[in-house]
Amino acid sequence: MDRLHSPLYYPLPEMGRIAVAIKPISGRQRHLGILHRREKGSDIRFLNLQWHFQLADEIAPPDYHWVDMKLPAARARQIAARCRQVWRANGKFIPYGFSLPTDNFDEKTAEFLFGPTNLGLTCATFVLAVFEFASIRLLDYTTWRPRTDDSLWQQTIVEMLEEHDADAEHVEAVRQTVGCLRFRPEEVAAAAALFPPTASFDPTCELAAQILERLYATS
Repeated sequence: MDRLHSPLYYPLPEMGRIAVAIKPISGRQRHLGILHRREKGSDIRFLNLQWHFQLADEIAPPDYHWVDMKLPAARARQIAARCRQVWRANGKFIPYGFSLPTDNFDEKTAEFLFGPTNLGLTCATFVLAVFEFASIRLLDYTTWRPRTDDSLWQQTIVEMLEEHDADAEHVEAVRQTVGCLRFRPEEVAAAAALFPPTASFDPTCELAAQILERLYATS
């Protein structure tokens, strides 16, 4: 938990080149994204998938908790460069869906590889996917297990896509994936705090529960 920093005590300028940021939002939802900058002292940006075709790269908000990652300087530069590359290549146009965060971006162009098994990402899997694009796997997906409420959350997202007039074909394709594995924002934040090594299910969920306690104690 020492690597999860509260904005009340550790302002963002103290971060290095890369951090994972998390905040409670409406209801019991959490939002997650990547804080990045070119070098120490330069502007901090917040790359985050807010919703369907709503990728954003904005001035870093001051009210997110952030995870100080243990990364060599060269790796941190690489991830920050990937963040800029993904934003330049896609703008806001990355779809929302429940696909695995692997092989999501074209290696040369950084464009999102939309296809039958790559329908879209959540805020959490987007962060995982960008790290994957930089050859860093934060979570061991083979250890992951479904939870009973995952499908309920996924079904709610499908209904929200319908309400917000997402393409009917896309909505139906995402609906067919309800019941797949879910990676929650606090679990990705926990994996970032545990890295290295790549984190497995049990220790990640244990730390994620502690992160939730910290978030709601200070929100």
